[in-house]
Amino acid sequence: MDPVIEKSLEDPEFNRILEASESYYEEAQSFYRWMPPNGQYIVQLSGFSHGTTTLKKLKKETVWARVAVTILHGDLASKEFDLTYGTIQNFNGLKTLASILQGEPVNKLAECLDVIASNSGAWLRVNVSRTKRKEGGDPWVNAMPTERLEADDVEAEATAPEVAPNS
Repeated sequence: MDPVIEKSLEDPEFNRILEASESYYEEAQSFYRWMPPNGQYIVQLSGFSHGTTTLKKLKKETVWARVAVTILHGDLASKEFDLTYGTIQNFNGLKTLASILQGEPVNKLAECLDVIASNSGAWLRVNVSRTKRKEGGDPWVNAMPTERLEADDVEAEATAPEVAPNS
């Protein structure tokens, strides 16, 4: 197990909040800062952090996790963006990412955190798209990992033509 996750799991307070957050994670479906334009990107898992917080609006404690990736090719090479940020309000991105990294569904939150932390440096294909909000304002930005890549795939992508951005 990743040492950072292992240390968190030894903390009784983290475990208490992890247990309280677990049912929300189990119900999450598999599917904010600077985000790249719509399109498909080859990225490397470059950052992972986690902890606990209290959601003031819901008056609930939750485990949170943030995952950052770095674009590997094209005009945006070396730019970093948040692939996902999860709390009890939305564990979908974390659950999807962990399942793609593991190659099978990851159904427990502690295992999810461990899988992501243990796969720092992994390569992924990610689709970025935007969806209009019903109430107006800035669109929702969706960053969806679609597959884990091996070194040969990443190398081949470096010489492939750029994928045209989606509208």
